[in-house]
Amino acid sequence: MKRKIAFIDIDGTLNNSDGITTETTKKSIKNYLNHGGDIVLTSGRCHSDVVEKMKECGLSNYAISNTGALIYDCKNDEALFENPINYEAIESFWNFIKDSDVQIILNTSNGRYTNRHAIDNFVEKASVISDVKFLSDIVVYQIIVGSKEYDEFKRVQEFVLNTKGLTITYYSRAAQRKNENSKVGYFFDICSLGTSKGNAIKFLLNYLKLSRDESISFGDNISDISMFDVTGMSVVPENGKPEAKEKADVICPSNDADGISQILDSLID
Repeated sequence: MKRKIAFIDIDGTLNNSDGITTETTKKSIKNYLNHGGDIVLTSGRCHSDVVEKMKECGLSNYAISNTGALIYDCKNDEALFENPINYEAIESFWNFIKDSDVQIILNTSNGRYTNRHAIDNFVEKASVISDVKFLSDIVVYQIIVGSKEYDEFKRVQEFVLNTKGLTITYYSRAAQRKNENSKVGYFFDICSLGTSKGNAIKFLLNYLKLSRDESISFGDNISDISMFDVTGMSVVPENGKPEAKEKADVICPSNDADGISQILDSLID
């Protein structure tokens, strides 16, 4: 089998539009593994979420989470690579937004934390903290930022872009499209400078002594494009963003039509 390792994004790629990995896709994953391949979930989600999805899909080796800020060897229970956000940048950002209505979710080595209860789909997995000093001895991989107001979003975005050592790795659709009247608000992810899925894949391929040509990547979003630059083959489902499709080698059926399942099956000799 030429493509010995597959890097797969979760949301919009592995999962369908209902947030479910279908039994058809799970069957294809199992078949690919049984033929000697390996699959690494490569996601912007926090580490615990990625590991939970791995277990559901019968995966047990490596996980790339937080948009590439953490590579974890799950079998040996150890981090292979970390690119955390330094505390000085976290403290500066916290002080900048503390008197605003902006909510942040911090993905850390010790779970998830938030500065207030506001974003319902994140709060159930995040503990509220009131003092940034709580984070001084905790490894922070990623900060998810949410704002209901466009002007506030732009103000915070500008601060991040002008803060040394930080980078924005993902924008929500409303933020990306600069929709000033979004009913759902504006979200973006912050990581340490140099963090990307592509850089994480490069590290892991080198660690595993695998070549670019032995790898394949699957993704649907702009944040997945860095994967395409470092793998031998890149695949985007039909539901993917136009920018991602433009960079892909193959456009497969959508995530609601088990598109990646079809490609995985075709890789087996």
